[in-house]
Amino acid sequence: MSHYRVAVFANKPWEFEDLLAPYSEADEEYFEFIPLAEDKLEWLRTFYKEHSVKAESFEEFLTSEGYVNSEEDGSVIGFYANPHAKWDWYSLDGGAWQFEVLPEFAADDGDLRKNAYNYIDPEYDESRARKTYKRYKMIVDNGEDPYGTISLEEAQEFIQDYPDEEFYLLACKWIYPYAFITPDGEWHAPGEVGWFGASSDTAESMMSYIKEWVAFIESDANPFVNFVDCHI
Repeated sequence: MSHYRVAVFANKPWEFEDLLAPYSEADEEYFEFIPLAEDKLEWLRTFYKEHSVKAESFEEFLTSEGYVNSEEDGSVIGFYANPHAKWDWYSLDGGAWQFEVLPEFAADDGDLRKNAYNYIDPEYDESRARKTYKRYKMIVDNGEDPYGTISLEEAQEFIQDYPDEEFYLLACKWIYPYAFITPDGEWHAPGEVGWFGASSDTAESMMSYIKEWVAFIESDANPFVNFVDCHI
């Protein structure tokens, strides 16, 4: 299981639930038939043959595991699920403070608009950030830290995460969630979140994502925002 932050921007504050719904793992309204991959099907056949499965036939075993035949001609085995699922439950509790975005003012109706938040790290220091990046880059280039406080492995991992200095400055300056939804319902994220905090994002996808985030925050759009703690 994993938890991650999502900012949901809506033209009306109560619309955030409708924008999250298409990404639900459990809402059958968004289910589609997904064919079972052949290698997975072969694995199930082998499992059925080699283990004492309480089923009179392979078809009965598949049914017990939640698999069904396609409605078209019944020859394709698969399952129904939301191929765009991003969460199985979510909570608004603590979303803002855990995200570390500081509200600056509230609208008259009590709901916070996008520009009510400070999305820039108040401790951001560009000069210090540039010095930090140059030091890690120097260690990687020279093969060691002349001060002996940062290992080569640590420096290499840092440069792998931030291959570009401008990207590092961008990541240091802006406060951003792992994903955000715009009022048109589009999901923006650098990758897919899996169990135990694993994610498919890369340095390149994260750089692209942060640029998308900054472009939206700096745009003229000013919808309401809810910070959601999503679980998957």
